[in-house]
Amino acid sequence: MKFALASTIAVLLGSVAAAPANLQARAGTTLRPDFLSVFHSINGAIEYQVGTGISAKGGSLGQDILSTLTTFTFPSSLAGKKCTLNFFAGPADTVQPVKAFDVFNTNGNPPGNRPGWGPGNQRNNQIARFNIDGPNSYATFDTTVFNPNGVGKDFNCPSDGLQRTYEVVPVGEQSNIRWSSANGLYITYV
Repeated sequence: MKFALASTIAVLLGSVAAAPANLQARAGTTLRPDFLSVFHSINGAIEYQVGTGISAKGGSLGQDILSTLTTFTFPSSLAGKKCTLNFFAGPADTVQPVKAFDVFNTNGNPPGNRPGWGPGNQRNNQIARFNIDGPNSYATFDTTVFNPNGVGKDFNCPSDGLQRTYEVVPVGEQSNIRWSSANGLYITYV
């Protein structure tokens, strides 16, 4: 009886140890951003290489809209792989009151701290809308939003060794999503 009980416990513990701690990360290898920069729509200013990403508008911001330019380097080892956009808000991050945001690709990378960046913020095509429940949660891809470009959150990984920037943009009249650079937008690939 003791042997059977010990065997059962060993099997159960082995199953728990083999279970992935993070199902999101199982999809493949993770590509983290090189850095984050905050873009101010009111004047085109860039806060370069910041420690906190922000997607916010309304309230105390007045007419300003803050978005985060998230810059990644895509190494040649990604040739032929499929990339997927993901987003995680950690337990100390902020998600209120609108729990959605858009992601756009850009025509350029942020050039550094600037009082203005013209023309505009280099925003190109919307590639995804995400919904998020709150802090300490993963964002989910919103398939109900019309995406005229048909891109979605999955794409063929660039593999030219160059940097590319994706912009996280607020949705709604009042939004405040803030995350540490250890969290936020990231890419998995398989």
